Amino acid sequence: MNWNKFLPCILFGSLLGACSGKGEQPKVEPTTLCLTDSLLRIVSVDTVHVCEVVDELTLNGRVTFNQDQVANVYPMFGGTVTELRAEIGDFVHKGEVLAVIRSGEVADYEKQLKEAEQQLLLARRNMDATQDMYTSGMASDKDVLQAKQELATAEAEERRIKEIFSIYHFSGNAFYQLKSPVSGFIVEKQISRDMQLRPDQGDALFTISGLSDVWVMADVYESDISKVPRELMSVSRLWHIRKGHLQVRSTRPITCWTVKVRQ
Repeated sequence: MNWNKFLPCILFGSLLGACSGKGEQPKVEPTTLCLTDSLLRIVSVDTVHVCEVVDELTLNGRVTFNQDQVANVYPMFGGTVTELRAEIGDFVHKGEVLAVIRSGEVADYEKQLKEAEQQLLLARRNMDATQDMYTSGMASDKDVLQAKQELATAEAEERRIKEIFSIYHFSGNAFYQLKSPVSGFIVEKQISRDMQLRPDQGDALFTISGLSDVWVMADVYESDISKVPRELMSVSRLWHIRKGHLQVRSTRPITCWTVKVRQ
C-alpha cells in the first residue's frame, strides 16, 4: 500500500485537532468581592438607579431689596430732628409719621402764609369798598376791575402757600413731618434724634421696602457664562429669574469678566 497518498490527510487531521484544542477556554469561577473591616466602615452598597444628572453652579452673591418696591425718604429742608418715631425693622403704613424736624425755612413759609392771608383780607375789603363806591357812582369800571385783579392775585398766593404746607407736611411752629410714602419695612436709617440736617442733604434718611419679594444678586464669571442657559439671553443682557426662572442683568457685553444674576 502506498502511504504517501494518505500522508497529507493525516497531517491535516492532526493540525485540526491541535487548533480545536487551543480554542477551548477554561471555565473561570466567579469570585466574591471581599472588603476589609476598615473599608466596610466607609464604603456603602446601593442599588444602581437611572436619574437626571444635576449640574450645580456655585456663585458669590448677596440678598438685596426688590428695587421695584423700594422708596427713599429725603429731608425737604434743613433743620434739627426733634422727634424720631420709627426704627430699622419697623413696619410702617403709607402716610405714617417717621420723624419731626424743626426748620428755619419752614418758619419763613409760615411767615409768607400770614402775609398772604393779610393781603387777601385787605384785597377783599378793598373789593367791597370799591363795589360800594361803584354802586354810588364814585368809582369807575376800571377801579372795579383792578380791585378784582388784586383779589384774585391774593387768593392765588394764599392757595400756593397752603399747597406747599400740604405737600411738605408742615405742622406749625416751624415744624414739618417726614411721612412714609409707601407701606413696608424700614430697612435702612440714616437719622437720629437731635441730628442737624443740611439744606443740601443728599442721603436718604429712611429706606422703606416690601420684603415679600427680594432679589438674590450673584456674579457669573466669564468661565461659567456657558453654563447659564443661552436661550434666556436677550439683546440687552437681561434674563429673568422669578419663581424658578433665571434672570441675569448686565449693562456690559457678554464678553466681560462677570455678569449679574438675579433670583
